Amino acid sequence: MLVIALIAIMFIGSAPLISASSRERRLRDAASGIEQMVRAQRAEALATGERRLLDVRPSGFFTRRDKGREVLAMPDVTVTLRSPGTAWAKPDGQVWEFSAIGMVTPYTVRLQEGTAWLEVDFDLLTGRRAEERYAF
Repeated sequence: MLVIALIAIMFIGSAPLISASSRERRLRDAASGIEQMVRAQRAEALATGERRLLDVRPSGFFTRRDKGREVLAMPDVTVTLRSPGTAWAKPDGQVWEFSAIGMVTPYTVRLQEGTAWLEVDFDLLTGRRAEERYAF
C-alpha cells in the first residue's frame, strides 16, 4: 500500500510537468512548421526570381500557388502577429511577401496555448528564426 501511495504521489506531482512539456513541444512544433514554410517560400523566390506570397489566416497558413489549400493548420494553438510599429493582432488575411532578396516585411509570430507562449522573430534574409522568447 505504501509503494502504491508513493507512486500515486509522484504521478500527481509530475502531471503539471508533463502537461507543460507537451505544450512546449506543440508550440515548438508549430514554430518549426512556420519556419519551414517561410524558408521554402524564400527558397522558391530565390530560385525563380519571382515573388512568393503566404496568406496567414486564423485557421492556418496558405500559399497562393496552392489556390487557397491549407498548408499548415494549427487548431490547438492561438496565433497572433506583429510587424514593426504595429500592435499584436490575430491573423485576418495578412500576406507575407518573399522576394529573391528576402522577406519584404519582417513579422513576429506569437503562438499561445493556455498560459504557455512562444514568440518568434524571423530573419528577413534567410527566413530562419532570428530570436525567440517564451514562457512555458
